[in-house]
Amino acid sequence: MRQPDLPEFLSICGQVGTRPPPLPAPGAMIHCFAAGPARCRAIPPPAVKAVAPATRTSFPMPSAQLRPLRHLVAGTALALALAAPAIAWSAQPVAAPAAATASRAATIALVPPVRDMSTVRSVFAAVDDGRYDDARGLAAALNLRPLDDYIDWAELQDSRTPAIYDRLERFAAAHPEWPRISRLMARAETVLPDTWTPEQVVGWFGTDKPRTAEGAVRLIDALRRLGRDAQAGQVARDVWDRMVMSQRQQSALLVSAAGLLGPADHRRRLDIMLWRGQEGAARMVMPLVDVDARALAEARLALNAGSRKADALIAALPPALRADPGLTFSQARAARRAEDLDHAAALITAATKAGAVDLAPDDWWRERHIVTRMLLERGDVAKAYDLVASHEQSDPSGFSEAEWLAGWIALRFLDRPDAALRHFIAMYERVSRPISRARAAYWAGRAAGALGDAQAAQDWLMEAARDRTTFYGQLAAERIDLPTTLASFAAPNEARAPEEAFAAITGRPLAVMVALIARTDDSRLLSTFAYALADSLAKPDEQHAYIEAVRALGRPDLALRFAKRFAEIDDRLAVELRYPAVGDDAGVTPGVGRDPRPDDPVDFALVHAIARQESEFNPEAVSPAGAIGLMQLMPGTARTTAGKIAVAYQPERLTDPLYNMTLGRAYLGQMIDRFNGNLVLAVAAYNAGPAKVDEWIARFGDPRDPSIDVIDWIEKISYGETRNYVQRVMEALTVYRHRLGRPDPGLVPTLALGTAAGTFDAAMLDRSRLRE
Repeated sequence: MRQPDLPEFLSICGQVGTRPPPLPAPGAMIHCFAAGPARCRAIPPPAVKAVAPATRTSFPMPSAQLRPLRHLVAGTALALALAAPAIAWSAQPVAAPAAATASRAATIALVPPVRDMSTVRSVFAAVDDGRYDDARGLAAALNLRPLDDYIDWAELQDSRTPAIYDRLERFAAAHPEWPRISRLMARAETVLPDTWTPEQVVGWFGTDKPRTAEGAVRLIDALRRLGRDAQAGQVARDVWDRMVMSQRQQSALLVSAAGLLGPADHRRRLDIMLWRGQEGAARMVMPLVDVDARALAEARLALNAGSRKADALIAALPPALRADPGLTFSQARAARRAEDLDHAAALITAATKAGAVDLAPDDWWRERHIVTRMLLERGDVAKAYDLVASHEQSDPSGFSEAEWLAGWIALRFLDRPDAALRHFIAMYERVSRPISRARAAYWAGRAAGALGDAQAAQDWLMEAARDRTTFYGQLAAERIDLPTTLASFAAPNEARAPEEAFAAITGRPLAVMVALIARTDDSRLLSTFAYALADSLAKPDEQHAYIEAVRALGRPDLALRFAKRFAEIDDRLAVELRYPAVGDDAGVTPGVGRDPRPDDPVDFALVHAIARQESEFNPEAVSPAGAIGLMQLMPGTARTTAGKIAVAYQPERLTDPLYNMTLGRAYLGQMIDRFNGNLVLAVAAYNAGPAKVDEWIARFGDPRDPSIDVIDWIEKISYGETRNYVQRVMEALTVYRHRLGRPDPGLVPTLALGTAAGTFDAAMLDRSRLRE
């Protein structure tokens, strides 16, 4: 397929300003609420908590043709022929003197220059085909040790390669930071030398748990031969509890662990596998348990499957087994699915009082959360509050969400601001991420205000406003009339990565691999190695430098992903790293860097916010559901949208940023028009579909109605993913309006848009700018 010429995007914004002075923290009401607001404010506020790194997920990488940048952003350009990026989604930092820029560019270089890139590509092609000896022959002329190691790594990962212990162990020991090393260690477990003594086998495992059933059998056999049956029993029980096995693996383990595993162990495994939804593994162990345990398992499986036989199977159980926590959970879920909410709530409450929720806290919280929201929608507010307030969650994530929901219901539906404040404070004390911190502080401020404590309300809202890139931080700032400028979004100690940090990365084998793979078409492989290198960087300076280097390599999506991840532990990351912007390359790609018409209702800042959330600016991202490209369009949606704006539908071009953005922007405009200019509804529809949004309007009211609180409406959205999506897009919209120099009426007025008819016009897209 012919690759279209890709646009070269330059910065739109000017210099990033400095952050205003730190806002004061809320008073010590956190620790002395009962003492009264006046006394609390006299006590110094708590110190700011440390922030944990974010969880990551990955997207496929772009394989578009690469072309060099004509304008290198000072401080992020790699002085390396390998680093010619496909697209530069960048912003322009403060200009540096030419000499300093050149010096910095040289420092950022990750690998020595490689002139013969055609041979490098041939090496990767040979590896892809499984021709490892050919790949070694080609690589010999390049004299790049990391590339030689890569060939070995790929061969050892290949299931067609015979597992040879010595090679696997030697490579894993020498390359602990490389990706998928645990997979190599797992393969090594399955081929430990037969000649090894029991002492050698036990020594090899050390304190590590077996990764495979085969490894567990070797370890158990070795321990038993050494007379250490008690330790062998511990290993057997651990493996029996956590591993899903084939019938062959299970049989081998049972032979090895004969006499070590008893009826109680088999019943526990059966229970665990049922909780995990591993029906096959559960049925494999059922012949090993007694009649009653089998009957209980059959009843749980019938409930989980929605079988009509479930009631009869439960009735046939001995009375003592009818109170089994796993059965109670399955009954509660079945009742909820049948919309018998009273029965579901009663079962969850009884399990909580019995301490049964500790056995599977995540499962119980998920069910409690759903039933609480369903009760709330039904209008049974008191019962909803009682159910969620008694959550007994200990996990930080579940605890914070439960406390927030309890506080929200108490404040907004029960008019109990005193109880609400206690819940919001409890949440604030347990969270560390900016989004959660701002959410807890904002609502604590609302609750304090409802109690008539204006000073405490101001303190809490000021605390929420510390995190101005967050939805609730922006709402808090507007509520207390803090001005919003581009400087509002700057990191507290914003600075460029020091040159010595780039030097610390230079020459690392993983850095060499990242730079080499960046010039191939293997986007997944690049993602694999880029994340491995990110995981190996423990120092904030190196992490900061790596973000700049990855962006200069032409991977804005990975740079953004790492910026999101490291921003929670590094308060120096520039706003352009966290919110990259698409630009206009002086007419090279007309229409990409500027709006076709100033009155276009599809604000280009909103397009940025959607692309940041959907693909993190990865033009070749493909979701599990099949959405493609920069703005994650489903092929069917793209086809329909293309027809509506009279553009030829070319599915192979959905990974072309210009084509994808044009169709995505048109579809977004259609959603804005469909919901009469309301961005909350349009953004929700972009994520969940317009039919689902129509359903939510029917259930929760129309947020375009002034009598409906739009913030409450967002929090009522049934899909947790869409609730989060709307908030993340709307907060990013505010940031991008300032980054791109767009008018910003404020978040609150933006949320209230949509009382007039929409004005979307497909002609505004100027179809002539699409290259057919």
